[in-house]
Amino acid sequence: INAEYGGCNTTSMVRAGLAAVCAIAATVRAMLWCTSLPDIAARRPELVTVATDFRQLREAQWMLENDANPYHGSFIRQPPLMIYLAQIPHVEVLLCGIDLLIGVLISATAQPASQLVPMRAGQAVGPAWHGWVLASIYLMNPAVIGSCIGNSTLLVGNCAIMLAGLGAMNGWIVLSMMAMATSVYLSCHSLVLLIPAILLLRTKLNQHTAWIFLKALVLFLVFLTVLLLASAKMMGGRWDWIDRVYGSIIRMEDLRPNTGLHWYLFQSMFQEFRSLFLILCNFHLVWVTVPCSARYMEHPVMLWCCTLAAQACFKPTTSLADLGFYLPCLLMLAPYLEEIKLRVTAMSALLVACLSFPPSWSLWIHSGVGNANTFFTTTIVYNVAQIIIITGTARSYVKFFMDPLVEAPANKQDPCPGEQDENLRASTDKPALEQPPPPVLSDPIKQVQQDQLALARFHRIDASLGISLVRRKKVEPEGLKGLDQSELIQAVTRLEQVAGTPELLRKAIGDQLMQRMRNTETICDQAQLSSTQVLNYFEKRRIQVAKAGSSVTEYNKQAAEFIGCLERSFVQTQQAKVERLELNERAKKKSD
Repeated sequence: INAEYGGCNTTSMVRAGLAAVCAIAATVRAMLWCTSLPDIAARRPELVTVATDFRQLREAQWMLENDANPYHGSFIRQPPLMIYLAQIPHVEVLLCGIDLLIGVLISATAQPASQLVPMRAGQAVGPAWHGWVLASIYLMNPAVIGSCIGNSTLLVGNCAIMLAGLGAMNGWIVLSMMAMATSVYLSCHSLVLLIPAILLLRTKLNQHTAWIFLKALVLFLVFLTVLLLASAKMMGGRWDWIDRVYGSIIRMEDLRPNTGLHWYLFQSMFQEFRSLFLILCNFHLVWVTVPCSARYMEHPVMLWCCTLAAQACFKPTTSLADLGFYLPCLLMLAPYLEEIKLRVTAMSALLVACLSFPPSWSLWIHSGVGNANTFFTTTIVYNVAQIIIITGTARSYVKFFMDPLVEAPANKQDPCPGEQDENLRASTDKPALEQPPPPVLSDPIKQVQQDQLALARFHRIDASLGISLVRRKKVEPEGLKGLDQSELIQAVTRLEQVAGTPELLRKAIGDQLMQRMRNTETICDQAQLSSTQVLNYFEKRRIQVAKAGSSVTEYNKQAAEFIGCLERSFVQTQQAKVERLELNERAKKKSD
């Protein structure tokens, strides 16, 4: 499963695997349509909720055909344009196609998501799982299959959400905002995904935050307005459907049981506290998303995946299909979840809760030996396990990138046999250069921590063209000729002399900077890497930073500090390898 994208053979394998998964998934759904399971699934509260019941649409269609307003009662909770689905013959085939499309979108999202994750200093991390594996996790999930054959309209909203995420990760702002407006039109609680989607666009397009926010927000409002006006025209100019569709969900008027927590809470509370809990339940996700978006703007993929999972977990009407939908999205962050805690406990609790929903519902409704507490106990276990997984994912990801104590040393490899051992010794025995070495702290642990933070900081600055630096008036390339670059030149020259060979210089620079140098066509021959090519890269980057309106002087300072940190990290790594070689030789002599 663990493999990087790249190469024609790998791409063909991914496409073949995805095609096979889609074919198997379609066959399974077609076989289940020939049984009585679709009717059973359509009545299961853990698969179909009051906001995703396709039978509402058939009822609304009948009322429209008989000149009655379907929103005068309290039955339908879905927007008017969804009623058109009830007019399509064999709509289950369309919903199955939408379900397969979601799997394809999940597969297509895996690679751009991995490219938008900032790399750890000196270490390239590719996608942990192939996209077709993530698609199979979604399409073969029993809850997703049950939701599909039960004709749940949740599939339409999930498809819009994945399309918005894919468009944002590829920089397709029009498609992303159109899909985001569609998802909000279908479920108003999807609005919390708007900020992470805009941050994805900002990272992909490398544009100023205020400008991309304004442009995306205008497009989102335009598309949402078009959908609302089309719905009003369909209803003959009436707007009362807005209160029935969105207002009733926000006010928790329909308290039919589902896998969420809200229905039992509002059934049991005193009316004096209802307004307070309505505010808490509807807006607590906003209070979490906004500050997290401000704090982790450089990590939009994590924000998108975790906000998607939290929105699916805490919206008023949830189902098991929501878990099956966001779980593959969280698995896109698998390489960064080394520190997640209680994963076995949480997954075991989820499995037990999912298996307990049918018997607890039967004990309450059919046998009569249980009550609402029997079903609600299962929902508590189910939701607590989800909270542990979501918060554990966010915590592990943040610790991976933000905590310097867990940063792995760059180029951590075993000693190379043969002639490479001599190269290692030669590289560490080189005489000191005429230039003064970079300052070193007395505490080596603090020095390593500061170096790791500086490396990660410069990678973020360089990848975003200095978007976090001081903003200056845009400078033309001719205005950079008098810039003092002596500190950076000395740092790069010192690093080349410490490395000694082009191969060791490449290892000292790290895969992440080498990839950006290849992208800017700075490297002609990787085997002949030199300080001149590195300086040429920084020269091109300075021009781009200046045109972006950032401080070139500050960028130069950060680049020189970055090269100094690379030098210290490289020397420490090489010295550790030589010490291991000497220990191995002494041990070998003793054994002889």
